[in-house]
Amino acid sequence: MDANARNMMWDEYVGHRVSRKMGEELLEVLLDSRLEVLNNGMHTFHKGGYSAALDVTAAKGLPSSTWKVLNDEINSDHSPIIIEVGQAVTNGVTQRKDWKNMV
Repeated sequence: MDANARNMMWDEYVGHRVSRKMGEELLEVLLDSRLEVLNNGMHTFHKGGYSAALDVTAAKGLPSSTWKVLNDEINSDHSPIIIEVGQAVTNGVTQRKDWKNMV
C-alpha cells in the first residue's frame, strides 16, 4: 500500500507530524491484526531530492519471504517492489506412459 505513513518500523526517518501520526495508527492496525511488516527500510518514494519509505507491505503467515525495491524506471515517483514468497521449486522430468503407442 502507498500508506504515506511513516514509522520507525519501516522507515528510519520519521519527520512530518501528519505522516508520523498516520504511521502510528497504521502500526496499531498492523499489530492488532498480527500482520508482519516486510519492508527492510529501503526508500520506495523519490521526488526531487526527497526520498522516503512510504509504501508499506504487510502479510500474515508467510513461511519465508524476500522484500526488495527494484531499480527499474517505471515513470512513477514510486519504485517497484517485488516480494518473493517461499523457495523456488524446480520440477524434474516425470516419466509418463505413452498409452497411444503401447504394444
